[in-house]
Parts: sequence; structure tokens; C-alpha cells
Amino acid sequence: MAETGQRRVGSLSERFDWICDRCRELIADGTGSVSVAYADIQRARAERWQAMELLLSAGMLRTEDDWADFLVFKPQARWTVRHRACDRRSRPLYWIPVEQLRSRRDFISWTSHLVRKPWLLETDWVIVGAELAVKLARR
Repeated sequence: MAETGQRRVGSLSERFDWICDRCRELIADGTGSVSVAYADIQRARAERWQAMELLLSAGMLRTEDDWADFLVFKPQARWTVRHRACDRRSRPLYWIPVEQLRSRRDFISWTSHLVRKPWLLETDWVIVGAELAVKLARR
């Protein structure tokens, strides 16, 4: 369903379309965003600290592998993709208009911006990138 136009498949500028998590319809430019709720970021951080304290007290974070597993499999705030009309959340969000996230180049650019945010690792941004790669590879 995504548009590729005349561009080479797999190029940095190849365009793709977003589908709303709520209504499952395509999102046109200017009508939706990719977003994460700040409250979800705070909740994920609190759950991670709580889990870490529990695992430390049980002696389960002793080796580098234990720590690596913990850091990878931690609670994460979920980025969502929605039309503005479908997004009923009233809480503060960090959002990116879909028209600014239509290609690999856009994703790389936004990642270089977001990596400076102290909360990025509390989110599933890497999964957003993986989904983008899968969408483009299926064509």
C-alpha cells in the first residue's frame, strides 16, 4: 500500500505511508503523527527502577550478561501512529508529524535528533525503525 513513486526500492529517500493504529486507515500529510506520551515514559522509567531494585535485592543482576538482558528487556513507552482525529489522549505528547517521517533518511535524521533526549531509551523507538525497514523490504 505504500507509495514508492519512481524511486529505487531501498533508497534513503524511498517514501512510505503510515497507517493509523486506531482506525487502520492511511494517514495523509498534515493529518497525523508518530507520538509517545510523556506519562508513559515516566511510567516505564519507574517500572524499570522498581524491577532493577527487585532484581538487585534477589541477587539476580551479578554478571554483565544479566545487566545486558535487563537493559534490553525493560518496560518501554510505546510510540503510536494516529490521525489527530483518532488520538483521544489529552496528556502531553512528544510528536512528529507523519510528513516529516516518510523515508529512511527522515528516520535517520529524527533518530539523530532524538538520541539527545534523555528519555529515548525508555521508548520503543528502535522498534519503530525496525517496522519501517520491514515495510520497505516487503515491496
